[in-house]
Amino acid sequence: MKRATPLVILLRLALLVAIAASAALVIEYRNAGDPAFCGAGSGCFKVRVSEWSHFFGVPLPTIGIAAYVGLFGLALVARTRLQWQVLAALSSAGAVCALGFIGLQHFAIHAYCPWCMGVDTAAIVAAIASVTLLRRGAGTNAEDFPPGERVTPWVVAAGAGILLPFVWAQYPVHPPLHPEIEALAVPGKVTLVQFTDFECPYCRSLHPILEELRRQHGDALHFDRRMVPLEQIHPGAAVAAYAYACSPESARDEVAGKLYAMPSHELTREGVARVAEPAWRAAFDACVDGPEGKARVEKDKLIFDHAGLRGLPHTVVGKSIIIGADAERLALAVEIEIAGGRPGLPLRYMFLALAAVYGAVAAWSARAVRKPGKATAQARPPPTVP
Repeated sequence: MKRATPLVILLRLALLVAIAASAALVIEYRNAGDPAFCGAGSGCFKVRVSEWSHFFGVPLPTIGIAAYVGLFGLALVARTRLQWQVLAALSSAGAVCALGFIGLQHFAIHAYCPWCMGVDTAAIVAAIASVTLLRRGAGTNAEDFPPGERVTPWVVAAGAGILLPFVWAQYPVHPPLHPEIEALAVPGKVTLVQFTDFECPYCRSLHPILEELRRQHGDALHFDRRMVPLEQIHPGAAVAAYAYACSPESARDEVAGKLYAMPSHELTREGVARVAEPAWRAAFDACVDGPEGKARVEKDKLIFDHAGLRGLPHTVVGKSIIIGADAERLALAVEIEIAGGRPGLPLRYMFLALAAVYGAVAAWSARAVRKPGKATAQARPPPTVP
């Protein structure tokens, strides 16, 4: 089998790339909108919120990282013909799935996820390399793969591919906020803007956590609640939003608490009227029933749409964005922003670090596998001269 070593190294490097990109996507799916890798409104965020991002309820990156770690392990230990046949078959199946997902991004989702494309391209390269190795006789010539080959450096490189994205996710470089959201910030305070829907179960579960954060941090935190009622799936959300928007500023926190606690079937025009106090009931009724309440809510929805935001609850803390009811991440973002923020690690430095690690292990492997052949040649007795 000629020139097997470069192909083996290419196969392993492709799987390392797939592992690292999958790790970044695992973080993105866990921390939706994380600017370290994707960010709200990006192509990979659009892929993430599509119906194709999960398989039987399991996020695709979770399946991907498990699959590529398994393939990588097999690529390190494969020596027999059967092992190479299994590796080639599984890699080919991965390539077919990769091509299918590229097609889905183009034809169904109409958006491209750069990290997904990295995984898919690496999967195709790995399949080509493994099939080519099999066709060249992998598993039939033991000299091409010395039994004593050390794979520890490759395992360390795989660990770096998983670990470094998690490190970078802790120190993201935040892109500038949309001007309409930036305009809501109050100088000298950490501004927390929440886009919510009073009928949304996740928004409801996050409400007491937000209230506790406001209590803990007091005047250091400026809170701004904005209405984005999802009328298509929450029939009572719009009238509840009007009721909140039409309440006096001083009463809105109390009104919000009542609306979040109100059973969904009671979020009707008659039901929300119970949040109004007699002192301001007349103005409330006129606002809710007239164009004013709707206009106030539409203004909030326009900010949400213009900023390209998706998903509720959607919370902006300083320059950090938290999508969903992630209480732990929200509390951490508030603490970090109040403490003055963290320095950001540009993503290019992670790429450079991974390139250095992968390049070093590839160079080491290329030298290491040549040594047995050289040693055999040196130990061979010189030919007899008649």
